[in-house]
Amino acid sequence: MTLDKNASPVKKISEKEFIALCRLITEEDGPSLLILSNNFKAIIRSDPDWIHWVRSQKQFDPCAKIHKLMHEFHWNEIEHGFKRLWISEGRNLDLEEGLYYLSTLIEPEITREEFGQPLKLMAAELQKLLNDVHTFDQMVRTFRSYLFETQGFKGNSANYYDPLNSFLHKVLARKIGIPISLCCLCLLLAQKVYWENKPIPLIGIGLPSHFIVLFQYKNKSIYMDPFHRGKILAREDCIEILRHNDIDFKESYLDPVDPHMILCRTINNLLHIYSDLGEAALSQQLLRCLQALNAP
Repeated sequence: MTLDKNASPVKKISEKEFIALCRLITEEDGPSLLILSNNFKAIIRSDPDWIHWVRSQKQFDPCAKIHKLMHEFHWNEIEHGFKRLWISEGRNLDLEEGLYYLSTLIEPEITREEFGQPLKLMAAELQKLLNDVHTFDQMVRTFRSYLFETQGFKGNSANYYDPLNSFLHKVLARKIGIPISLCCLCLLLAQKVYWENKPIPLIGIGLPSHFIVLFQYKNKSIYMDPFHRGKILAREDCIEILRHNDIDFKESYLDPVDPHMILCRTINNLLHIYSDLGEAALSQQLLRCLQALNAP
């Protein structure tokens, strides 16, 4: 997890002093505990190595107060990360960075480099295939073939509401997801490879009941459905998807959506899933993330 580099510096302490602080936290209550807890959070914010150290120490396994502090700190950092992303970049925020923050919600130990590595490797492989591609139709075929045949990505129809379908690092590992997470994969990969000296021209289309992508180059447009192994769609097929879900078509439903909307919709999906599963703490944290991404 990337921490706030603008936080006030804290005096470095020794391992012996840090252990003593942790022991005091387990023993104290009331106002003293609040002061000690704030000191603990300030120290681990200033030096993230302490986070990994605490997690590696079995002596803290039974310490409920320490675990609670670690959870509170971690969730606060995620919330602040989303808020910084929104304030600094607005609606055209870094989607990959946002999805990384989201992934740390369930896997705090994952680093930014570990999160992005699978995408980098895929981009390098796809780039080699695109180097000899010169027409728009060939580019689309190559992109689809690589993702859905060579890599084998597909929609998780068997367990659609599995929350892991929404976390990109899990989608990359399991090669299954839901429409919006598979579209995120396509969009991020398209940004990392070049065709005709530019990133692949791919945009997200957020239908009310489904999520698809659109290849757009000069006067040519091709819709693609990543959930159904990259199925090519005509405009009429998009309208039929809406009809199938009893939704009246509006032209605006085929408008491109920005990264902020994609990230918020991903979080909102997870919020509903975890609420249905009775995961109150995770639901509350996801709600805080949504609020951070829409802060005034």
